[in-house]
Amino acid sequence: MLTQESALANVQAFITRQRQLLAKEREAEIERSSLLLSNCGPKLLEQKGLSLGGLTIVNVNIGLGGKTYVHRSFCSYLGAR
Repeated sequence: MLTQESALANVQAFITRQRQLLAKEREAEIERSSLLLSNCGPKLLEQKGLSLGGLTIVNVNIGLGGKTYVHRSFCSYLGAR
């Protein structure tokens, strides 16, 4: 059975680890945002997973609550991806 001190140490270790992970995630988001704001070409943004090039609208529907659903697909003339 865990003592109160060991339980407190476990909670503190968990909190410390979560803070480290959040800091890493924030750094990655800042890097991603700076790529979007820079003058990168569409191909580089696509390679980094920040954009999808060559999409066309296939269909538009109105769903529940008046939400608009746009169905997209890759352009067939660009070749298979």
